[in-house]
Amino acid sequence: MDRRRTAPRTVTPADRRPPHLDPGGWTARESRRDGSLAADLSNGPVIVLIPVFNDWESLALLLPRLDDALASRGLDAEVLIVDDGSTVEPSDDLIPWRSETLRRVDVLRLRRNLGHQRAITVGLAYIEDCLPARAVVVMDGDGEDNPADVPRLLDELNRTGANRVVFAERTRRSESTAFRIFYALYRLMHLLLTGQKVRVGNFSAIPRRRLVSLVVVTELWNHYAAGVIRSRQPHTSIPTSRGTRLCGRSSMNFVSLVTHGLSAISVYSDIVGVRLLVLSAVLAMATTFGIVTTTVIRVATDWAIPGWATSAVGLLLILLGQAVMAAFAFSFMILGSRHGSPFLPRRDYAYFVGSVHTIQDPATQPNRAPTPKPPPSSVGQNPGERKPREAPPMPYTYVGTELDLFAAATRWKSYVRSRVAPYLGRNVLEVGAGHGGTTRVLCDGRADRWTCLEPDPALADRIRAAITEGELPDCCRMKIGTVADLDATDRFDTILYMDVLEHIADDADEMKQAADRLAPRGHLIVLSPAHQWLFTPFDRAIGHYRRYTRETLRAAAPPGLRIVRLDYLDSVGMLASLGNRLVLKSAMPNPAQIAVWDRFFVPFSRWIDPILAHSLGKSVLGIWTR
Repeated sequence: MDRRRTAPRTVTPADRRPPHLDPGGWTARESRRDGSLAADLSNGPVIVLIPVFNDWESLALLLPRLDDALASRGLDAEVLIVDDGSTVEPSDDLIPWRSETLRRVDVLRLRRNLGHQRAITVGLAYIEDCLPARAVVVMDGDGEDNPADVPRLLDELNRTGANRVVFAERTRRSESTAFRIFYALYRLMHLLLTGQKVRVGNFSAIPRRRLVSLVVVTELWNHYAAGVIRSRQPHTSIPTSRGTRLCGRSSMNFVSLVTHGLSAISVYSDIVGVRLLVLSAVLAMATTFGIVTTTVIRVATDWAIPGWATSAVGLLLILLGQAVMAAFAFSFMILGSRHGSPFLPRRDYAYFVGSVHTIQDPATQPNRAPTPKPPPSSVGQNPGERKPREAPPMPYTYVGTELDLFAAATRWKSYVRSRVAPYLGRNVLEVGAGHGGTTRVLCDGRADRWTCLEPDPALADRIRAAITEGELPDCCRMKIGTVADLDATDRFDTILYMDVLEHIADDADEMKQAADRLAPRGHLIVLSPAHQWLFTPFDRAIGHYRRYTRETLRAAAPPGLRIVRLDYLDSVGMLASLGNRLVLKSAMPNPAQIAVWDRFFVPFSRWIDPILAHSLGKSVLGIWTR
């Protein structure tokens, strides 16, 4: 085989036209509408999808073996490498030979590291959207998925009429004894919680007609194999033996492996919630029976040992309380899994695609490495990135939908009021007042002047109506605009940013402008959602640029201001948000979830936050003075 060196090159914009728009090219949309078996078998190449994070040395050893495995059967394929935000660049000699079997090798670079499962999801959605393929083979790049099994997967795919996803079911593993023991325990836990046995991994072959279905399976974002099975895609498997790693050490550590296992279980969150709810109910009934039995023995018999009944009943009451709280939590989990706007791979994958780089492209084959259409301008940057977006046209319209959703969270608003009330002066500026929900809670009429500053005319009209109808105190005044629109001589005793600063692209400049309008000994108060790792599609949908920590909020404040307090609030709510992030993956809260959080979690947080010295919470409150 001739293995001549080929230089990598970057695809030009003219090369990036999607194939279904290429005159004379493969008509992908027509094939999808056709849906015939012939269309699936004859149109497009086989594409091997390989996610990689820094493991370029193993990949360089894997590709020649894949080439040889395909050549031995007279097959050919194209390779799409998904670079999952690697911090190490691939070397120029990644493919130092000309291959007639691997007809094309492209690297799809992601904007950030997403993790193995999500990198696979983005790659599948990209192929379905931009590349013609009669089948896709998903495999790891470290050699543990044996390239010799790729032809076997494709043979089984053809045998099933290109209508089933074919998985490689491992009959022998090559890991250490300790890993096998922990893996057996994980499989047992997975079976008990979900009712499903763990039999397969990522190594698989997907026919085109199944690929079209998979890219709208939201569970794929959590775990590829579990998403296929949970979505009831037709699938089968062939027995294989796990290979050995080609070189280096895996970047997967114990935490990564546990997270990977929990991601698979999270696909069945509603089933897990129901099973745990039933278990909690059984525990509650058992403890209730124990309390009744203990009380009867203590009152009606002389069997009791002095003091034992009180201790037993106290312990059982604690267990009963925990069982009831667990039942509420699991009910909340079940409700949450049925609502929200989850990540849809086919719709949302383009947010994470950075560029496409061609490593090998034989001169006899037309250039084809399209880039997906850019995402909507409302999501024009990564969460947390501080590059300002283009100024919106006037009049400004707020894109968020959460104002009415959180209007009924009265206990949370009362908690916030208790923290900021001591710092409210006589002349208050509330930036981003929305429809006046926060104003109703904080403004009790004691201020001489309360200026509601809101750039959205529709929301401003609602505040004016509330002032006119007496729902807000007479001290309230409405002004349309931003801080930059205020008179340069205006000074305020208190300036409030209540869940507002995260909506502003250049937060540091905004806080500087606010500080310039702060009276001597006045207070600047900022309340914002905490922790970037809790950033969800819900944040993105309502226009959040970022979430904050104490450190990042402190960094955004201008010099010349002194910190009065910098606290986290709602520690219990943070644990609930973390559970949603890891298990439910619910992107949008619903009124029932807000009600449960406000009624049960917030009061508990008000009690426990001071005990924890306000070191945990899903919101961060910063107060500065001049």
